[in-house]
Amino acid sequence: MKNARKLSLPASLLVILLVLVACSVDASTQTRSNNNRSGAKPGMFKVWVPAGIIGDKYWIYLDGHIVGAPPHATSDPTTPRKRYSVSPTPDGWEIVAEDHSVTLEIIHENWTPNVLAYTDSGDPLHLFQGFIFALQPGRHTIELAIFQSDKDVPFVFTGKWARDIHQGGTTQIHVAVPDHWTNISARAYPAQSSYTNGNTVCSFDTPTPPDDVSFGRLYQSFNADPRVNALRGVDASSLLQPKGVAVLDLPAELGGSHEFDRRQIGEIAQAVNRDYPLPSLRDVAECQQHFPLLSSSYGVYGEMVKKMSDLIRPFLIMGR
Repeated sequence: MKNARKLSLPASLLVILLVLVACSVDASTQTRSNNNRSGAKPGMFKVWVPAGIIGDKYWIYLDGHIVGAPPHATSDPTTPRKRYSVSPTPDGWEIVAEDHSVTLEIIHENWTPNVLAYTDSGDPLHLFQGFIFALQPGRHTIELAIFQSDKDVPFVFTGKWARDIHQGGTTQIHVAVPDHWTNISARAYPAQSSYTNGNTVCSFDTPTPPDDVSFGRLYQSFNADPRVNALRGVDASSLLQPKGVAVLDLPAELGGSHEFDRRQIGEIAQAVNRDYPLPSLRDVAECQQHFPLLSSSYGVYGEMVKKMSDLIRPFLIMGR
């Protein structure tokens, strides 16, 4: 029995050693696999942006995140630039050189195939600005936000294009101009009226209470506005950090959920401010002083003005 016990001890040690060796080999194999995966040679993603058409105020989104914001570098200024026209068509856009040496088309946000030969020839019209991103192999998306001041959210978003990036290779995409983009960015906003002897809130000639009914409707509309509700959840101080961004969950008709930087959010706040023109608190206080018996009414009116102003004011300076 003593001999049997002596023989069993080395056998159990042998089993333990075999398990440890197997674990070590598996761990080593896993480490090499992870190293190979993380050390995969990147692929190049070349993005052609039609800056010669849409201008410089655009933001590039790669995989949903902002990777390029204005101002952007311009194309080579030493190359002579041919004149060209950009005209809307029923299906998109047509770009024609003045000497008719180049004709390109965008059909429902897709360039016609001859755009490849066009950029290969050196982009003689300077239509495009090229950006190159080194990315891990796999599927990646690209999207643009183009500033357009006449929109409720003053940006036109392109489609989101997906492309497969291959190890060591180069994939290119020519971002198209959206069908609903326009190069005419003008929107009329009514000027605030003012009493001849008074200010924007009251006439000093007649003791009249503030127009609570009209302003109450404006206040309700403001609080129901999806842009305002999206801004409520934004910490303005976080946007002041380097590369500070915030995600606004806007309805699809306003562009949908996107990441925005401080300048973009400032532009959205400016659009909200134009849609809801507010009197100054100074004017409200002036009316209170002129009509002490109506001081309470003007006080309630002023509180509504202040609530609206306090929400928007921190973002207004960011678009400048």
